[in-house]
This record gives sequence, structure tokens and C-alpha cells, in this order.
Amino acid sequence: TGEGRLRSPAHFSRLAPVNTAAAPSQPFLDYEKSLACIHCGLCLSACPTYLETGNENDSPRGRVYLMRAVQDGRLPLGDTAVRHIDLCLGCRACEAACPSGVHYGQLLEDTRDHLEQHYRRSPFQMFLRRIAIEKVFPFPARLKLALLPAKLARRFGLERVLPKFARDALSLVPADTNAATVPDMSPAVVATRRGRVGFIQGCVMSVMFGRTNQATVKLLNRAGYDVLTPAGQICCGALYAHSGKLGDARESARRNIAAFE
Repeated sequence: TGEGRLRSPAHFSRLAPVNTAAAPSQPFLDYEKSLACIHCGLCLSACPTYLETGNENDSPRGRVYLMRAVQDGRLPLGDTAVRHIDLCLGCRACEAACPSGVHYGQLLEDTRDHLEQHYRRSPFQMFLRRIAIEKVFPFPARLKLALLPAKLARRFGLERVLPKFARDALSLVPADTNAATVPDMSPAVVATRRGRVGFIQGCVMSVMFGRTNQATVKLLNRAGYDVLTPAGQICCGALYAHSGKLGDARESARRNIAAFE
């Protein structure tokens, strides 16, 4: 149904035929968790990439099948499989819609970790991931510098002369990117104090949505909470985890745990 876009599991077999030249991959997937997916299709309406492309391979259940096919050696670890895994936003909206409770987020991160270790990307992709994202976005000071061209382009009205891909990228940058700081300690402002909480201000969040951070702290203060924002905290590690670098994500978590302790 759905304009012929809902495919049966047999269709996947045609998409990922047994390849005698492809040896079984080194185990990277929790197979039992992947088998929880019953391919019912209830996740399809929650998946933004499937709604955009209408391609079964870009759906959560399709990607789970591709993950198993790669691990089993039925599908080579090549451009086709990697592209469909890369297109996933990692939003995990499918988990809320899934009646079987598939841990899709964990399956995705484990698969991407395997891809980064065994798949050779193009020089452009390596630059985009390793330099433009991993060496800029997790560091607020570097991100501020990277946003300067966007601010100048808007200030002088250069959007009209930019190519379409640059205009599309610029449209994603908030108009007000002035970083609003959050104090290390912000006490409750009501007589009945309810407790104390730690606040993660985020790397991208603190630069691009600093006023939202300020509003969050004020709301917690009015609800009766003291808010501590340790200065030693760093990126939460999500950017690394989403790009398949679980080792760096765990290191970020360890450093943040130490800062909050």
C-alpha cells in the first residue's frame, strides 16, 4: 500500500542478494536486538528520510535488514549500503512508533562504528566529517569563527549571489547566533527550594541557541532548583557517536562525568 512503496521482506532479498564474493563481516551487530524488528511498517510514517525518498532502503526496517545483510556477508560493505546508512538522521523517531521496542539507535551507532573502521570514504567525505564537523562543531570557540562568514553574508545581503547549496546551508543558521552565557551557579529564586541540578549547555547549543539555554536555566530557577553549569564540560559526544566514532563519544562522556562529579 502507500503508492506501492511498502515492500515485502522478499523484496529485500532481491535488493541484497547473496554475494559469494563477500565474506561474512566481523560481528558488530547485536543480532538478537536486530531480530526484534518484525518489518510491520509502523515506523515508516515516523521516518523523515523515508517520507522524503520513498525508498524502502531509507526506512528504519530497511536499514535494519541492510545491517544484517552486511554482517552476514550477503551484501558487500560498499557505496550502496553505506549511503543508505549515512542518510539516516539518527533522530530515533522510529523507536517511539515501534511496537516491538527495537533499539534502533544502538543498532545504528554500532553499524556506523563498524563502517568507519572498515569502509574507505572519499577525500571530500573525510574532510567534511573529520575536519568541518569533528574539529569545528564540538568546540564553541571554533564554531563562532566558522559562523563569521554567515554573519557577514547576511549583514551585507550576499545571499542573493551565493549558489543554491550555500543559500540552503545559510538558511539553517539562526538569525541570532550571539552566544548567551550561563553562570556556573544560578540559585533558585523562590522560597521553596526543591533541589539542585546540573546543566549541560552543549557545544553547538551554547553558540547557536544560547538564549534558549538562558531561558531554560531561568525556568529551573523559578521552579525551585539551583542550577550548576560546570565550566569544565565539553561536547556531550553525540556528534562523534552519530558519525560512527564511539571511542571519541565515550571519552567525551568520561570527561563530562568527571566535570560534573
